[in-house]
Amino acid sequence: MKGIEDIIRKNREAFNSESPSADHFDKFRSKLDHFHSETNKNFFRKYNIAIKVAAAIVVFVTISTLFYSDKFNSLQLLVSESLAALELPDELKDVMNYYNLITDDRIAQIDKVAISKAESEKVKSMAEAQIQDIDNNIAELEKELIENPNNQRITDAIILNQKKKADLMNRILLIMNQKNKLASH
Repeated sequence: MKGIEDIIRKNREAFNSESPSADHFDKFRSKLDHFHSETNKNFFRKYNIAIKVAAAIVVFVTISTLFYSDKFNSLQLLVSESLAALELPDELKDVMNYYNLITDDRIAQIDKVAISKAESEKVKSMAEAQIQDIDNNIAELEKELIENPNNQRITDAIILNQKKKADLMNRILLIMNQKNKLASH
């Protein structure tokens, strides 16, 4: 290889004696442009329908998964709660926050009271399902309150449902504590 390089270097002037024609670089550039444009166009033309079908399937699967999972319901509930909370009176928001804090605290206590992690997960799952039902009722009541802002019965019903969540968690913890006392004797 070294010998070829030496020959080229020694005879460089002989190799560079003729210049390419004026349109050589233009022809070369057009061939490169043609090659690259055909490659890109052919790929997208060839797979255009497949890409569209794949994108449609991904969108369909994502929407279906969200729709049939609890995530979609939770997301919908969260959005409706957020919208409703924007229009609720401050006193009602304070009461709701108070009971939500109590409920969250009681859920955290389940781990401390439970005999095992399996029991804790089972009890939490059951409690969260019941809390979700109560939250759905509260969301409906909030919608009604927005339509009838001065209706005290609806406000009282919202507060009562919030209190039910805390009471539910208190009952669950009481039952778990009693069960633990019986098991230890």
